[in-house]
Parts: sequence; C-alpha cells; structure tokens
Amino acid sequence: MYKGQLRYFVKGILLLICFSVIFSEAYANNDTKLKKAGVLYNLSKFIDWPEFSNEKFNICVSGKVIFLDELKTFEQRQIRGRTVQIKVLKNLANSYDIQALSNCQTLYISSSVKESLPAILAALDKKPILTISDLPNFVLQGGMIGLIQVKKRVRFTINLDATKSVNLVISAQLLRLARSIKYKNNQIDNP
Repeated sequence: MYKGQLRYFVKGILLLICFSVIFSEAYANNDTKLKKAGVLYNLSKFIDWPEFSNEKFNICVSGKVIFLDELKTFEQRQIRGRTVQIKVLKNLANSYDIQALSNCQTLYISSSVKESLPAILAALDKKPILTISDLPNFVLQGGMIGLIQVKKRVRFTINLDATKSVNLVISAQLLRLARSIKYKNNQIDNP
C-alpha cells in the first residue's frame, strides 16, 4: 500500500511541475504581448505630428497582431489631447484600406504581411503616419520604428530619415532610449 501511495505522490508532483511550466510560459507570453502593446502606445506619445483633423488618435494595425486584445486596453486613453482608437485594417491591397490609412496617426505592420511591406510603405509615401513593426530590418527597408525583443525587454530602432521626410518629430527622450538610430545612411548605436 505504501508503494502505491508513493507512486501517486510522485505522479502528482510531476503533474504539478508540468502545469507550472505550461502556465509560466503562458504568463510570459501574455506579459510579452502586454509589453509590446504598451510600447506601441507609448512610442506614439513621444512623436509630434503636423496638424491633423481627426477627432480621435488612430492607432491602426495591419495583419495578424497577436497582442491586439492587449492593445485595445489602451483605447479611450489620451495621446496629444485626443482619445485613442484602435483600428484593424484588413487588407491593405484593397484601395479602401489604403484610403483608411489617411486616418491613421500610427500604423503597426505585423510580420504576417511582410510580403506586402513594399506596397504598404509606397502607399504611405509622404503621409505623416508613424510606421512601427517587429519585422527584421524594418528601419533599413524604410520603416520608422523597428521593435526588437532583447531577452525579456522590447527595444526599438529608429529611422530618423524616414520620420523627418514626413515632418514627424521624435522627442529627444525617445531618441536617447532607442537601441540604434539610422540617420543620413549612418547607424548610431546607443549604449
């Protein structure tokens, strides 16, 4: 009888360990999603736009965004005195959604639409819309802010040439926090 109880005890402990690993991974994944959503929201707070007529501050997302639910928790908050609204753009190949871009202040481009990146950036040409993505080498391809996962932190790189070309002004505070800055075909790394 004692061996039977010991066997159940050991199985119970192993099961507990398995569940704790599964739940800790799920928690870490949710924590990363919330961090990315927070970074996306907060980056927008440190940018000065030319005048825009929208009553709302529109953060638009393109493609599958795994942190969309977390990002929506920032709706109804304020950026530049305007209420934040999250808009999901379904298909940027569709001319309707290209038109919808004109109402965006910030556009997050998901890695799920990487094949469309050149077309999306071309459609944004000369529009003061902050582009953010976690695609590799995003700023080298003409994007404005590239998100990078470094250990458990979300860091970012900035393409100052792209932001200046559409009259977006990035605060000095944000420039100091950037991991690197692309400016006039040079890359400046921050420690």
